[in-house]
Amino acid sequence: NPNDQYEMVCEDGHYCELGTSLVERNKSKCKPSHYCLSGTSSPEALITHCPRQTATDIGAVSLYDCRVQSVNICDKQRVNPNNMFGDLSYHPYPAADDSDSTNREILALAKVLPGISGTATGSPLWPENTWNNDTVEVFRSCPTYGFFNGSLSTAGKEEGEGNPILLIGRNFRNTTALTCRFRQAEETARIIDNHIIVNGSFVSSTRIECPVPSVKSLFQVIEMQSNTSTTSGAQEFHLLIDASNDGKRFSGDERIIPYTTIRDVAATSGHKSFVTRASYGTYHLIDAGNTSNNSADRAEADAIMIMHKSNCQKASVIEESARDRERGWYEVPFMRQAHLSFDWRRIPSDMVFDEHYKLGIYARPSRCGDARCNDNSERIPDVEESPCLQPLELPDWFVDPATDKRQVINMTLLALDDALIRVEVQITHGLYLASSDAFTNTMSIHIESPSRAKALTDDDILYGNGEKRPLPPHISWE
Repeated sequence: NPNDQYEMVCEDGHYCELGTSLVERNKSKCKPSHYCLSGTSSPEALITHCPRQTATDIGAVSLYDCRVQSVNICDKQRVNPNNMFGDLSYHPYPAADDSDSTNREILALAKVLPGISGTATGSPLWPENTWNNDTVEVFRSCPTYGFFNGSLSTAGKEEGEGNPILLIGRNFRNTTALTCRFRQAEETARIIDNHIIVNGSFVSSTRIECPVPSVKSLFQVIEMQSNTSTTSGAQEFHLLIDASNDGKRFSGDERIIPYTTIRDVAATSGHKSFVTRASYGTYHLIDAGNTSNNSADRAEADAIMIMHKSNCQKASVIEESARDRERGWYEVPFMRQAHLSFDWRRIPSDMVFDEHYKLGIYARPSRCGDARCNDNSERIPDVEESPCLQPLELPDWFVDPATDKRQVINMTLLALDDALIRVEVQITHGLYLASSDAFTNTMSIHIESPSRAKALTDDDILYGNGEKRPLPPHISWE
């Protein structure tokens, strides 16, 4: 009877393809990646597919049967494959849900910085008390080579002088002390102490121009016994170029802060030291040799150099784009309090804390163990990471399910040393990815100083009055 053709359908949790008889309508159960409502006709319909990073048991009947899918610890990645400027975060897998929970973790699908309101014309809207990274990094020089004629000892005094090269890096500032340093490096990568310092010209926070010193000046820092020869027999010298915003601390100076100043403890503790890696560009000074005597060869070399300099003007997204991992950090000085206030009254009512979303508060300096595997996908003892990759442990009253999160919640953090904190709301369930924007601009932060502490006024800071203490390198390289 045509009137009954929609009454004999598959039951919930099953699917019936075309031609399925009434007797076999419950033969095929729904796949783990899907849920099947009554009358489902396809085992892989997109409309019944579980959201991202969720799966079901066989025969699921509802979207709410899609549970968070864990990630094997051996499959973890540090950098987001879809955004090289952001890092991935993981959380321990609930032990009650799986006997193999120690080998699995939960990936945060999306991160929201609740204290940052978004972007305007492509530039982040930074709150006033947000920390900005001031550690100078140098990625490369452009162009990476230059020519000189004849031996260095007989080259003209002004030859090569003033030809600017670009240094591409990060965190350059437009200061009067912006400088570039030229040093020689041997083939063994050992850096020779002799150097020349020149004033740099600010172009942007990711680019500066450094005038190349004259060949006569470079001769003073180049040791002739370490030179090399090109295939044409011409001499070639390798220089390193780094930069500094204050003329004192250069990007090429590696700095190590030990875990403790007690040597015996530091040698046996097994803890990592804080390290700021050296970064610099390279510059090859090449003897033009016979090129200078051949006008055609010299013209070709000049044309190639013009092409290289033209390529130097092109923006590099990989090196110069904003990094998500540097956004959202707040500086909390020694003995200051950071008052956090979250207004979550308008988040979806069906979102469950610690199941669909989590709150992560990260701190620097910090250290903790991170679960890892070796190259053979075998578990190894936890590897210490500094700073810690895991968020701070939240108060018991906050994580208690009885605490309603859909209200204004206040939390206070006390800094026992100069520290940086970053607050993230992390979405762990794919069904609620579209609701992540509900957490945008929902946090306010107020950093308060001790009321009886002796604080410097703005005039004291301006005129250099009063005692000052240097910030640790975790906070400021300068």
